[in-house]
Amino acid sequence: NCIDHNSDTGPPMLGQVRRALHDGLVSELIGIGEIEDDEEQTLYDEIDRLIDLHGDSARAEKFLAYP
Repeated sequence: NCIDHNSDTGPPMLGQVRRALHDGLVSELIGIGEIEDDEEQTLYDEIDRLIDLHGDSARAEKFLAYP
């Protein structure tokens, strides 16, 4: 998956997802057509809000939503 570009074990935490977004994940997702480029700021805002509410060590998988 796009987040697992390093050798960390265990499920990703919100802080790891935020770092991945800022370290190029958003560009990668735009490049492969998963999101539109005008959705970039929304992703940053949403992850920041989740971290504000739940902390950066909360498991990211708790906040997955599938359409």
